[in-house]
Amino acid sequence: MDGDAPNLPASVGEASASTASGYLLAGPALYGGLGWLVDHWLGTSFLLPVGIVAGAALSAYVVTVRYRVPHPVARPRPQGADHHDE
Repeated sequence: MDGDAPNLPASVGEASASTASGYLLAGPALYGGLGWLVDHWLGTSFLLPVGIVAGAALSAYVVTVRYRVPHPVARPRPQGADHHDE
């Protein structure tokens, strides 16, 4: 029965990696597509690259915020924890 248990840490890590990859691909695609639509509507040609760069920057920001490792918080020690009676 022990062989039936899934390897949770690896599967969670793989899911996180695929989710982060999805964000990094979807951001430039979505904002690049919006830039293309607005370019087509306005008759310009500069918003497609702006949308792609903005989408890449925003998706990198989202991945960084979502998956960053927090710094350890200094916890106050209980009183008397380091106190040695002489």
